[in-house]
Amino acid sequence: RCNENGVYASVIESGEKLKRNARRFGWDLDRLEKEGKLQLVSLQSTMKAGVSTALETVLEALHSINARRLVFDSLSALMTAFESTAEARSFLHIMLKFLEAANCTTLMISEVPWGKQQLGTNFEEFLGDGLVVLDASFDNSRVRRRIYIPKMRGTEHRLEGYDYYITREGFALAPTPIPPDKIR
Repeated sequence: RCNENGVYASVIESGEKLKRNARRFGWDLDRLEKEGKLQLVSLQSTMKAGVSTALETVLEALHSINARRLVFDSLSALMTAFESTAEARSFLHIMLKFLEAANCTTLMISEVPWGKQQLGTNFEEFLGDGLVVLDASFDNSRVRRRIYIPKMRGTEHRLEGYDYYITREGFALAPTPIPPDKIR
């Protein structure tokens, strides 16, 4: 959209699986890779060599295509590689400083187990400049998906939640907001 290059780094999914899923929405990730606009980085094997090696791999990918956007999938999987919360927090803080110095906008994905309210492991949400929550819950025997933004530094934003849908065209928001007091 902004004609900026990006890197998608995944701890869990291979690049091929990501491409296959993207094709279902009509997105041609192969073309973006060939044009040098996108680099897919699988960190599955890199993680075995250690998290610092994974960070080096991501930074090399960013540098190789002069990327200004990074999606890191997933923070939850990365956190399992650490012996302690303090070690994970320290690593994440250093990683975010490197990315900030590289002038890179980063989206870090963190999963929350079904039915849980707590986001992450108590510290990830405080390190980032923004927090976008995609929620799924049962409502009258159907899954209801909602998005809300409890935190976004440096900008005004609406606190209402919105229903969202995943369609063949991709992500779609419902036009009517959900009042903040109705979001669990």
